[in-house]
Amino acid sequence: MPNEHDVRACTCSFKPKGFSMTSRFFLLAVISILLCGMGCTKKCKPGEDAECWITALKDPAKTDQAIDSLKQIGDKKAEPALIEIMKSQSLKPQQMEHLAEIFQKWKTAAAVKPMLTAIDFTIGPNKESAKAKRTNRANQKIASALGEIQDQQAINPLIRLLNTTKEPSVQRAVVRSLGQLKAQDATDDLIRISSDPKTNAIVRMNAVYALGEIANPKAVDPLILSLYSDNAYFFFQAGLALVKIGRASVEPLVKTMLGENQAAEKLVMESSQGIRGAMESNAAKVLGDIQDPSALQPLFDLAERVSKWTDKTEKMLVMTRVINAFGSLQDPKAIDVISDYLSEDLWDLRTVCASAINSIGHRPAVDLLFQYATKGKHPQTRVPLVEAIGNLGTDEILPKLNQLLDSQKDTTLASAIKTSSQKANAHQSCKEKPTCWA
Repeated sequence: MPNEHDVRACTCSFKPKGFSMTSRFFLLAVISILLCGMGCTKKCKPGEDAECWITALKDPAKTDQAIDSLKQIGDKKAEPALIEIMKSQSLKPQQMEHLAEIFQKWKTAAAVKPMLTAIDFTIGPNKESAKAKRTNRANQKIASALGEIQDQQAINPLIRLLNTTKEPSVQRAVVRSLGQLKAQDATDDLIRISSDPKTNAIVRMNAVYALGEIANPKAVDPLILSLYSDNAYFFFQAGLALVKIGRASVEPLVKTMLGENQAAEKLVMESSQGIRGAMESNAAKVLGDIQDPSALQPLFDLAERVSKWTDKTEKMLVMTRVINAFGSLQDPKAIDVISDYLSEDLWDLRTVCASAINSIGHRPAVDLLFQYATKGKHPQTRVPLVEAIGNLGTDEILPKLNQLLDSQKDTTLASAIKTSSQKANAHQSCKEKPTCWA
């Protein structure tokens, strides 16, 4: 007997030539037809034989299993049949969900219109009912698939869904997809969502990300405020978005860094960041990441201003970010400012200074690094300077390194000196020979 997997039926026909057949012959004919119907079926194996499961899609009792198997098989020849199923008015939400996952994985452009038609703009939040939960999940998967396929005709329906859905999981999928689509028309809605404290924080973070993908300069001012809002919860994503927008972000960031952004200052003072230097340091960090040379002089101006502060913690908070920015901008003129902080016997600050000098790649700074590599109560605060010496120095530094090694008892510092010596020896062997360095 056929079992639940016997889903492909072949046809057998028996056509009597007349009604004069004998009862015996008629009985044999009936038996033959029954046996044919029972025996001419093919068993579809889960995860195998795409054609068998394509046929099974037409059987409502087998549709779920057929969709799952075709997803597992991954044969794109099933696309036309799956698209036709997507058009069905009687399709269940969970079936739409699984179809959307397939179309997203395969990036099936022909499925865009059926998926747009399948979006339910009327459904409420998950908590309303089990049906709402299933339908929202289908909307979420469809939104994600549309973003992956990147067909521009999806933009307006996605904006409509963004403005009607109340379910955070759907909102998140929509804003991510609008970012992938670089939907300029969605900029205002995404700014509104990213700035709304009543909106789910993860949705807001994804809206900030999407604004960076779209890179509309209109978003710069709201994104700068996102650097400071909610105790800087959105700092990383907002900073990345401003970097993606690029040059248009520089002037507003400079004004913020120099204390000319009252809205940002208000956010800082209202949050747990409310210490002097928080506003300046966040803006300086992003300016360094953008790497626009026009930020160099404002950073010098800030460094001069901060040098007069009396509170060491506030000063270090800002200067750590400023020195990092100098390293990113790679201008040798910044060496003089950086050198003012090498005397600080703080491991983290010296690490930042050494990293910046190394990024600038200014070989004359090696003598400066040696000067402070012999100073400091804690040997480990000298390790970053020794490492930078190894990166920048030539074989000419070997005698000084050997002398430094002879006077060391700290094993960590001694190890760093030996590593720098190996680099200097490599320079002595390779000089200007690229193949040797390789």
